Amino acid sequence: MDPRQRHGGLHRHLERNQHHSRRAGAVRTVQAAPATGQDLRDIGGGVYAGSATSTAFAQNVVAAWKHDPTAGVKQVYSPVTGQSYAMTYQLVGAGTVIATGGNGAYVQF
Repeated sequence: MDPRQRHGGLHRHLERNQHHSRRAGAVRTVQAAPATGQDLRDIGGGVYAGSATSTAFAQNVVAAWKHDPTAGVKQVYSPVTGQSYAMTYQLVGAGTVIATGGNGAYVQF
């Protein structure tokens, strides 16, 4: 499902319980995309930002991950507000990172 779309209850259920599919006798585990409860916009380069997140801040969130690619809390500066915010980074699957925090900020890449 496109991460820019609102995720429903079934999608949330699949997130909590991995979905298994069978193809030619093999079992493959598929991790469902995270449910956000908000619409996401594509800001380019595989980065999606929530409605409460400026593009400039989302870009700084990604830059902070590239500087230190570990899960946990990082302070990230917002050029829009002139303040730094604590963002919690989670690695949620095959290379997908979700960062949340600040004043309702959400960034997925």
